[in-house]
Amino acid sequence: MLTLLYGVEGKRPPRRERKASRDYREVFAMPVFWLMFVATVLINLPFSLATAQLKLVVSEQGLPDAVAALFVSAFALSSVAGRFIFGVMIDRLNPVRIAALGFGLPVIGLLILFSPMDSVPWVLTAMVLIGASFGSEADIIPYLVNRQFGMARFGTIFGLLMAATGGAMGLGNVFLALVLKATGSFDAYLLTCAGAALIGSLMFLMLGLPRFQPPVDHPAEMPAHS
Repeated sequence: MLTLLYGVEGKRPPRRERKASRDYREVFAMPVFWLMFVATVLINLPFSLATAQLKLVVSEQGLPDAVAALFVSAFALSSVAGRFIFGVMIDRLNPVRIAALGFGLPVIGLLILFSPMDSVPWVLTAMVLIGASFGSEADIIPYLVNRQFGMARFGTIFGLLMAATGGAMGLGNVFLALVLKATGSFDAYLLTCAGAALIGSLMFLMLGLPRFQPPVDHPAEMPAHS
């Protein structure tokens, strides 16, 4: 029986060495990873709205509860539409520019919510912009991870960026609670998150710089882009 299980000499076959620790060391040494990691944190700060106080933010615009509930639905629908639209766009256009565009949409939406423009069309526009960006992330982030790093480390890097996403949303919720406790208003939160989304979207645009171009050892994995 030992011969059948472990070989002629009854010894266990050598176990394959785990490479996870080496993968993490190599990933953490890459400037492009940290660029994407920090950018992912920044663009996800506004998305704490999607998991917490979205209806309250809309209600603060002075709109009835029924209208606020309608806008929450508009946010959800625009998230679905954003995933579809940006998924099509990123397959056909420059992915770096599409990422910057998609993740920059909340800047406009948040500034609308901050501004005195609190009529139904304006607030609806803000919800659609933020929702579309929220939905786009599900296509853009995996695409860019594959583009920049290939499939060999896809799971490792994508997992780290998803952890950054969850952490950023949690941090956004804490920040929102602190702002509400200190000021009783969403204004500081809206402005701060608009600034974070702007910086994060510009950081994704930096992926087009020569120093951050993907290596040439896995170009066949990605379709051509203009």
